[in-house]
Amino acid sequence: MVTKDRIMLQTFFNSISAVLVVMIIMGMGYFMGHKGWMKAEHKPMMYKLIIWIAMPALCVNSIQTNFTRDMFRGAGAFMAVPILNIALLTIFAALLARIIKLPKKRTGVFVVMCCLSNSIFIGYPMCVELLGEQCVTYVMWYYIFNTIFFQTLGVWLIKKDAVGGGSPLDGLKIVLKNPPFIGIMAGIILLALDIRLPQFALSFTKYLGNMVSPLGLIYSGFIMYETGLGSLKPEKGLPLTMIMRFVVSPALCMLLCSVFGLSGLARDTFVVEVTMPTMTQVAVQASGLGADEQYAAKGATLTTLCMFAVIPILMMIL
Repeated sequence: MVTKDRIMLQTFFNSISAVLVVMIIMGMGYFMGHKGWMKAEHKPMMYKLIIWIAMPALCVNSIQTNFTRDMFRGAGAFMAVPILNIALLTIFAALLARIIKLPKKRTGVFVVMCCLSNSIFIGYPMCVELLGEQCVTYVMWYYIFNTIFFQTLGVWLIKKDAVGGGSPLDGLKIVLKNPPFIGIMAGIILLALDIRLPQFALSFTKYLGNMVSPLGLIYSGFIMYETGLGSLKPEKGLPLTMIMRFVVSPALCMLLCSVFGLSGLARDTFVVEVTMPTMTQVAVQASGLGADEQYAAKGATLTTLCMFAVIPILMMIL
């Protein structure tokens, strides 16, 4: 008979194994940067390959193979949990920023780092390693709202505190042109019309979608190399960012899942997703909008490193 302690121990070792896989692949990106095999000018090509080609294919394939029309009819909880989790974290992080009196150019960056996670480049492969391919459906649900919040409210917060002006609605144009979002909408339309892609099209999108995990992790590893581990040091607000990402966010998500009756794989996927590091795109947007790019890059790197210690503990709790 398998004891509870033995099951917990097995879960712990399984999560350690999953974390090691992710760490090793990210380490390849770091190593490629160190050796000069990958350089800053290669990032736009990799980003476009992942976001413009692999991710839309993954979205369409996932919806075609994992979704049914009945799932969309009862999708209220799948929408409510990520929306409320992100919204409540945003409010709380904004209050914290005022309390600790962050410099203006760091305030928006801090709030976005606290409330939004790296749902695809790291979140997707981590969820697949921990929970299996069947979790992709719920990863897509979280990704939709994480992306919408980032491109609207998130970009507006970073811009407002850096240069002022603008509106969250300005980001809707970006969301509507976002290739993965278009892929999700295409998949939903096909599902609503009860159109199933032929087998060759499903195989094609599956092969392309399979690139997301390794390329996303290599890309993230290279970002860590660019930031430089030697330059990392505690700065005002960064310890709070890690508390928000790894304590407050998963605790709030588990509470919301309980309130809305989500359990099993759906709950576990959402909890893992909200416990991921901050988005690497925050540093990109901070640079373009005149906010503190280095602060954002350090936040992304520190939360990524801490994630490797947090995830095994989180899986024991789940």
